[in-house]
Amino acid sequence: MSAKTPDQTIELCERWLELYNSDIHRMIDEFYPDDFVLAVMGVAEITDKGYFHKFEDAFLAASPERKARAVRITAAGDDATLELVLYGTTVDGTKWEVPLSELLTFEDGLIVRDVIYLDPAKLPVFPAPKM
Repeated sequence: MSAKTPDQTIELCERWLELYNSDIHRMIDEFYPDDFVLAVMGVAEITDKGYFHKFEDAFLAASPERKARAVRITAAGDDATLELVLYGTTVDGTKWEVPLSELLTFEDGLIVRDVIYLDPAKLPVFPAPKM
C-alpha cells in the first residue's frame, strides 16, 4: 500500500507499530526496503537490514518484553511523526520507560527514512552488535 493520504500513512504506522510489538523481524522485512536509513540519534545509524536484525536481537536479549505504545501519530502525505513510549523490563527485572519521537518517511508503503529522538541514557544497557 502506497501512502497517499494522512489516514493511509497513519494506517501504515499503526501496522508498523503492531509488528514492532509482535514480530520485530517481520516488521524489518516488511517495512524497510534494501535502501533505507534508520538514525537513532545518539545511539546508531543503520542502513543494513542484516545489522538491523542483529541490533534488535541485542535489544531483545537485554529486554525481551520491550514494547512501544503510541501517544500520538500525525501525518502529512508520506511523512509521519510518532510520539511513542518505549518500555519494558530488563532480564534482571529492572523496569524502564523512554519517551521518544520518531519521524518516518514512506515511499510506496515502505520506510525509507526513520529518525528517532530519545534519551539514550534511559535505555537499558545492551551490547551493540558489530557491523
